[in-house]
Amino acid sequence: MDAVYAGSFDPLTNGHVWVIEEAKKMFNKIIILVGNNPMKTYTFSTEERMKMIKTLYPDITVDVLGNEYTQKYCERKGIGVQIRGIRNVRDLEFEQEILFVNREIAKHVQSVYLIPPSEVAGLSSSLVKSLIGNSQWQFVVGELVPENVFWELNKKYSLEYYMSPDISWMGIEDALMYCRPGIFYHSLQHIYETIQAFKEVKDIFTQPESVHVIAAICYHDIKDTEKESAEYAFEKFKDKENYDAELIRDMILATEDHVVTGREIINTMIDCDLSIFGKDPVRFAEYERQVFAESCYLYRNFGLPNFPEIYRKERNRIVKSFIDREYIYTTEYFREKNEKQARENLKILNERLSDE
Repeated sequence: MDAVYAGSFDPLTNGHVWVIEEAKKMFNKIIILVGNNPMKTYTFSTEERMKMIKTLYPDITVDVLGNEYTQKYCERKGIGVQIRGIRNVRDLEFEQEILFVNREIAKHVQSVYLIPPSEVAGLSSSLVKSLIGNSQWQFVVGELVPENVFWELNKKYSLEYYMSPDISWMGIEDALMYCRPGIFYHSLQHIYETIQAFKEVKDIFTQPESVHVIAAICYHDIKDTEKESAEYAFEKFKDKENYDAELIRDMILATEDHVVTGREIINTMIDCDLSIFGKDPVRFAEYERQVFAESCYLYRNFGLPNFPEIYRKERNRIVKSFIDREYIYTTEYFREKNEKQARENLKILNERLSDE
């Protein structure tokens, strides 16, 4: 017997996944119907929602439910069962109300109700979307949706929230490189925050100098390493009029080890990149978790059972190297603004990493 499971799936959640997995055990074939109601506004397009489902379930048929009742679709396709998930009393009451209407629409199509376990019973697409944007939202939402869906949510949120004119000039193709799977910290959020830090001091530079700093910030983490990012940016700007590609490359390379130079513009670039150290404790804690998550993602396929210990030692070495400096920040503005908070943040992190 075949069955249909219809919904908006905007986006697919772990609650939906549980229903699908249970339905697969009960029926020979499952068809997932993605709603496309013209009266509704969706976060993801029909094509995007279908792709997310197909990525997770390549062997399951995914179809679009247009301006048609699910029962009529089933009747037209000769399918006798529609699957419904019941998460709570409100769902149950609604299903009781709609059951009789459904029977009038297509009396031979039966409804099978599945009640999920408590860990996913309260999940809804709306709930997931409402959690996006708060501090450490990635680590909350990442537990509620499949991994491929999480990265699509992360990409959509990043593009909508951080694509200011200072970044959008890069073009969507380059901006998307900051939204690739595994990127938690070196993301559009980081680029946006670094630009905001530079805007606090940009008036001490000429307009052409400011343009170069913005360009360097936008491209300094576009690849996996600073060297790769620097070369990518150099190729991008070497033939562009009014751009000094070598200066942009030098500024990006300076963010690799953050060593003080004799050039104020490069030192400012370094201090802007390190401005995250001087953020309030809530943002700094999120930053540290993002760095750890990014490192975990990078090494998870290397089969390193002792990776947390490797990370702890290496991370603490880096943190201590900044603490041991006479000054974390080179330029007067950022030293006055961020030095004290940065040292407090790094000291707490150092103590935690030393105790683990």
